[in-house]
Amino acid sequence: LESDSKYTMDVAPSVRAYFIGINCQHPDLTDVRVRQAMNYAVDKDAIVKNALQGAAQVSTSPMPDVIRGYQKQTPYTYDPGKAASLLEQAGWTRSGDGLLQKDGRPLTLEIQATDGNFLGDRVTCEAVQEYLRKAGIDVGLKVVDYNSYFSGLQDPASISKVTLNSFAFGSTIVEPSHALGGFEGSWKNIVSSVSRYRSSEFDAAYQKMLTAVDDEAAQA
Repeated sequence: LESDSKYTMDVAPSVRAYFIGINCQHPDLTDVRVRQAMNYAVDKDAIVKNALQGAAQVSTSPMPDVIRGYQKQTPYTYDPGKAASLLEQAGWTRSGDGLLQKDGRPLTLEIQATDGNFLGDRVTCEAVQEYLRKAGIDVGLKVVDYNSYFSGLQDPASISKVTLNSFAFGSTIVEPSHALGGFEGSWKNIVSSVSRYRSSEFDAAYQKMLTAVDDEAAQA
């Protein structure tokens, strides 16, 4: 369409954040160094350019920059060497086949992905899968039906079994309490089941923010 002079294409900022949630409660993923290493192992700029055809930008915050209260942060760079160092610090070493292992067992993960529900969802997950394999992580890909995706994640048994979950969260209310709800530790927010993150410090700040909805300065 862009190449056809009959049409004008507008590309506008979005409130949708596409991410792969790392299950923070899985035994192999509770170590923050492993989760950080996985971020350093993935070239997000290349994924934006190739898998998403440039129709995205690398996140600089847990919530999109069009939402009130946004604060710019520094994204993880693509640094395979840093990833390798962090994994080694966490006790994972390369075996003869190039895969990471600890105490004689491999670091085996699986990405749950939808296919066609969001722009480039499956191909993005395939790219992440390849980057993580280069880092020595044995990663599988499971394509799931979107309608049953969250019911599966809300099953308590998934807490210790599911490892990586891709999702594109659109904060349609365009308000920070909604955009950050995926991190609250009660896991009542349906999006929070994607990563199973829990931090008492965050929860206290989040609850304080919720009670300041009538005072935008205090909420910010």
